[in-house]
Amino acid sequence: MIYALSGDFLKAEEACETEKKIESKTLMSCFFEDAAGIGFHYLRKGMWDRAREYLEWSIQIHKERNNVAAISACYFTLGSLNLEEKKYSEAEKFLLLSLDICRKGGNVIFELWVLPVLCELYLKIGQIENASEYMERGFQLLNPKQNWYGLPAPIYLAKAMMATELKNWSIANEFFDKAFIVKSFLQLLRYFRE
Repeated sequence: MIYALSGDFLKAEEACETEKKIESKTLMSCFFEDAAGIGFHYLRKGMWDRAREYLEWSIQIHKERNNVAAISACYFTLGSLNLEEKKYSEAEKFLLLSLDICRKGGNVIFELWVLPVLCELYLKIGQIENASEYMERGFQLLNPKQNWYGLPAPIYLAKAMMATELKNWSIANEFFDKAFIVKSFLQLLRYFRE
């Protein structure tokens, strides 16, 4: 997941191959949200059929094991995939399933992944009120005293997209800038850590 997020697709592919070998020989697989990592990698690379195949398989495995965090992440990634494919009703279904798990004791941090994508979905289908509701929820979750390590960037981007839709150019510019700054800072931080 880390390699896919950072754009290091070579290392992501190596990690995926290693994980698939482990999964083929044992009952072990990734735990928690990282279970969607292979599907997420395929999604980011544009290998949508492979992403769908893996995610559907992973959802079934994790349902059998009652691993709700993994299911939530797979639903999120499958929802994101359907959004890319412009299958909006399917995207909504899977994103809302993921959000429901987050809100029933899942993970607030992962909820902050789901909310901006829901906002984007609703903007694309013209449901501005729904988009606004999910964007506002994201900002409610962000505690200003906590270091979120880049997590606000997608919700900043959602706010910028919302402002663009409403033709509020000053807000759009402000939040596009904030999203860019957070992303740039993370890239710089990654550079110095390596």
